[in-house]
Amino acid sequence: MVASAQDSGLFGKLRKLLSPKIPSPPEPTPLSLEEILNLAPLSETHRKAIIRGAVKRGITDKPEYLASVLEEMQKDDQVSVYNCATFAAQHGMRQIAVEIYTANKLYGDAISALFDVGELEQAMELFPLLSESKGFFSKGKLYERAAEWSSIYFRDEERTKSLKELALSAHQEYSRWEEGGKLAERWKMPERAIAAYVAGAEKDTHNALFYYRNAARVAKDSNDAADAEKYLRQAADALIGDTRFNSLNANDILRLGEEINDPAIIQKAYELSHDYIHAGDIAEKRRGDIESAIGNYLKANRLDLAVGCALSHNLPERAVSIYRKNDMLNEGLQLALEHGIIIEAKEIAQTIITGYGDKIHGYRALEKLSAPDEANRISLEAELHFAREGRFKEAAEFSQDETRKNAYLILAERCGYLNKSVQ
Repeated sequence: MVASAQDSGLFGKLRKLLSPKIPSPPEPTPLSLEEILNLAPLSETHRKAIIRGAVKRGITDKPEYLASVLEEMQKDDQVSVYNCATFAAQHGMRQIAVEIYTANKLYGDAISALFDVGELEQAMELFPLLSESKGFFSKGKLYERAAEWSSIYFRDEERTKSLKELALSAHQEYSRWEEGGKLAERWKMPERAIAAYVAGAEKDTHNALFYYRNAARVAKDSNDAADAEKYLRQAADALIGDTRFNSLNANDILRLGEEINDPAIIQKAYELSHDYIHAGDIAEKRRGDIESAIGNYLKANRLDLAVGCALSHNLPERAVSIYRKNDMLNEGLQLALEHGIIIEAKEIAQTIITGYGDKIHGYRALEKLSAPDEANRISLEAELHFAREGRFKEAAEFSQDETRKNAYLILAERCGYLNKSVQ
């Protein structure tokens, strides 16, 4: 069975080789456009319409047909100058495209078209006309292409350098700072790149962070750490100065402050985010700015931290003033007495006596701090005040007369007995 299969395979191959080959029918030769146009009588209008459509679909690229279509396009009011010039350029008629652009004062497009065919000299002749040019184009981009053409094909260093300067200046003139900066980086011109980014930061303040960060990066890549830090500081200053959005910029400001290790910027970031406790902590422990620290603690309504900060830095007078400004007179009085701040203690005691609250601490302090005659007068005033208030125990405390003192104590005991009875 194996031999039979082999014989069958060999026989099949021989038969295939010896069989006469039947030729395939020839492919019909496609009609040319001219032959198609002659199949039926056509008006000139129809003929031109068919040629235009055939060119559009790529059926023909004969020069005479292309020229005919371009002529029709230029006469058609619905076809723009750009479309005509683009058609010419795409079909190898670049010089005609340049002529169309130039005739319509589209000098930027004409220069670009000339660059496409390597006509640098002719393109350069049109640059002085750019100020009169219509249409949309980037003057910087045109100079950029001119510089690169000069560098690659003409190897003219002086001319290339001049064109690069013109390209960068044009980008800056038209506020294309990012493009100018990137281009200068590509051309290994770090100083011009930094200048472009800094100009962008100063003019486009809403994007100052982006531009200053790029300036700092270029400076850092150029091993200029001092300038890199300077631009990061300027970025932080710009964000802080942007009063419209500085609270929203707090996180960016914080990152910048941490990046350059500047506690003043870090503190400001916390203040802008209303995190006054952290701001106070930075001011106190890293900057040694005690007043700023106290101010932040007070904004956070943390009198304990504010007073603690003042006392820990040996500023008891400041701690007393914090209590006074926040109407905590008894605490301020006690602190003033503890630290021997006599004048402040007297003022607070007098304020307590003339105020609406409990006057006991004021009278006690003023009596203690006054000269004998004045102390006797204050004692009598306090005695009468507390007697009128029915606070006989306190009246007894200030009385200089033993008889009245005993009477006050009996009355105080009687009040205590009555209070217990009511309960």
